[in-house]
Amino acid sequence: MSLFLQKKKAIVVSARVHPSETPASWMMKGLMDFITGDTLAAKRLRHRFIFKLIPMLNPDGVIVGNTRNSLTGKDLNRQYRTVIRETYPSIWYTKAMVKRLIDEYKVVLYCDMHAHSRKHNIFVYGCENKRNPEKKLTEQVFPLMLHKNVADKFSFESCKFKVQRSKEGTGRIVVWMLGITNSYTIEASFGGSSLGSRKGTHFSTA
Repeated sequence: MSLFLQKKKAIVVSARVHPSETPASWMMKGLMDFITGDTLAAKRLRHRFIFKLIPMLNPDGVIVGNTRNSLTGKDLNRQYRTVIRETYPSIWYTKAMVKRLIDEYKVVLYCDMHAHSRKHNIFVYGCENKRNPEKKLTEQVFPLMLHKNVADKFSFESCKFKVQRSKEGTGRIVVWMLGITNSYTIEASFGGSSLGSRKGTHFSTA
C-alpha cells in the first residue's frame, strides 16, 4: 500500500435501504455526479478521501415495490447488529466493509440517505457524544455546515441527535458504536422545502 493511500481518509454513503424512499436515490445521484465531476472542489475531495458509495442497499425490495421491507419481510435498517450473512447479505457486507475501512484508514463520515413523508426540508439524525467530553457537540458540526451552505433546503432545527433504544439496530447507531463520530441518517422530504426562497416548493431532480 502506498504512502499516498495511507494518508487518505474514508467516507461511506449508502441509500435506498427503504425501497419506497426514492428521494434517497436522487440525493445519491447528485453526490455521484458531483464527486466524479471536473470541478476543483470534486478533485480536492477525491485527492483527500476514499469514497465508498452504495446506491441501493435493498434492491430486492425496490424491484418488488415494497415500502420499507426486504423480501424477508424485515426492515433492513434495523438489522445492522446481525451476524447472519445469508439472511441480510447487503447489510452484513456493508458493515464488514466499514470495519475494514476503520482498520485500514480513518472513516470520517458515514451517511445513510433516506426520505421523510411527514416533515419538510432536508435534515439529519445524528448520535450525541455526551459521554465523551472531548467530542461533545462535534456531531453537530457537519449538519450546521450544511445549514450554513444551503439554508433554503437544509433545516438544522429539524435535526435530532438522541440515541434511542428503538433505533439501536440502525446503520447510523451501529456505525457510531464502531467509533465513527460523524454517523448520520440524512432525510430529504417528499414535501419539499418550507425555508426561505424555496418555501412552498418541491425538490426536483435538478
